Amino acid sequence: MKPSQLGNTDIMACPVGFGGIPIQKLSFKDAERVLLHAVERGINFFDSARGYTDSEKKIGRAFKTHREKVYLVSKAMSRDFRGMTLELETSLRNLQTETIDLYQLHSVATEKILERIIGPRGALEALVKARQAGKIRWIGITGHSRPVLLKAVKTGLFDTVQFPFNPIEDE
Repeated sequence: MKPSQLGNTDIMACPVGFGGIPIQKLSFKDAERVLLHAVERGINFFDSARGYTDSEKKIGRAFKTHREKVYLVSKAMSRDFRGMTLELETSLRNLQTETIDLYQLHSVATEKILERIIGPRGALEALVKARQAGKIRWIGITGHSRPVLLKAVKTGLFDTVQFPFNPIEDE
């Protein structure tokens, strides 16, 4: 798999990434086996979220000694400065790393939520501060609303935008 540049980052991600939802149902041992097998098959982009129960912990355990081989990505639903700061600190502990490659504002569904996030003492301010401190490298946003994500892109504040794509759904 030939990697390509992800958004406005220097992340060279393989075209197939690994999402953390499915490993929630696995034991730590089985999750580690699956995650390391994915790396052996060329996958280098591993995406989790605070809401995916224990997937951050499983990813952190699996890659603690293989950190240089993977890009660690996570995301959180907090919308304010304090909440996002706490979520990020939990992600850093769970992933057993000093720096997360990409941290995303998760599931931004409305323009009102976007405005809250990018406004004073919003979650984005916490992530900018964390980037300045070396805790994260890049800031992204995720969502399901095309108009909201297009507005987010136009702000120029985000390095990546993640949205669902499913060939079965035509929306």
